[in-house]
Amino acid sequence: SAESDAAGEVKEMQRIYAGRAVSLQQHLQDSWRGGNDLVWMIEQLLDPQQQQQQIFGREMKEIMEPVQLRLATLASQAHVTETDARAPAPAKKAQPKADPSQPSASKMISKLGQSREENRGRFEPYESDVMGILKRNILTLRSRQARMILEVLEKSHTFSGYVERVGRDFDSEEPASESKMMDTLLNDADTLWEFLKGVAEAKVLAYGFFNASGIELEYSEDRGDFIVPRDKQRHLRFSDGMFMSPKELMTRFLDVILGRKGNYHISQAVPKHMVQDIESIFLLPPSEQEVIRNVMPD
Repeated sequence: SAESDAAGEVKEMQRIYAGRAVSLQQHLQDSWRGGNDLVWMIEQLLDPQQQQQQIFGREMKEIMEPVQLRLATLASQAHVTETDARAPAPAKKAQPKADPSQPSASKMISKLGQSREENRGRFEPYESDVMGILKRNILTLRSRQARMILEVLEKSHTFSGYVERVGRDFDSEEPASESKMMDTLLNDADTLWEFLKGVAEAKVLAYGFFNASGIELEYSEDRGDFIVPRDKQRHLRFSDGMFMSPKELMTRFLDVILGRKGNYHISQAVPKHMVQDIESIFLLPPSEQEVIRNVMPD
């Protein structure tokens, strides 16, 4: 029947998508260099040609567009349920029966979250409370630019959580849960795609911050990207000819990132490990790092 054919095609698309999801996750792991993802992300923001963002954006688009289009088509075909065959039912996605001989998309995708165990000790204390606060505060920031950078920081730290959330929707005892899991995956992928489109603007903002500081970025063969030169990381020169100490630079940079302007700021919502990651870009000595951390309330 047309319904069983559509259900079979949904199953095939899920299998194909799961393979691509594995490849994408591996690409992200390789690119973000494990737990150093925030440092990597900020260095990517300094790429004036936006080459990395364009490559990543194309990969995401190639993965998402055919899957979403095909599932939408199949959902319109599979519109008769077994329990109510007397009257046409509203169009809905087919919910294929699990084939025990094949690894299901849900099982494969849920395995992607296992690599997250490596960083669990680092991220776990912040996920439920701090990231929730951060997400809520993004909506109230007056500065659109500060909001974009916050979104980049937040997404870079929670992408692996996005994969894990998808896996949580799967229950081997509940046949319909695989369809629910795919819904979650596609919905979250939409959110991820919106984030990727925002990265381009955030790159321009971050690059503009350093460019206005009189810093000429240099290309790193090791990183395959533009970085702040080593000899500029200790004392960075601003356009008025003055040199700024790491402590002063850090304060200014955090003002930009945290939106600490006017009457409202959210410094209390940002975990200290994020600040430490940002500091590591400039290789601050421990004494100056302590001064910066004291700016952030407990």
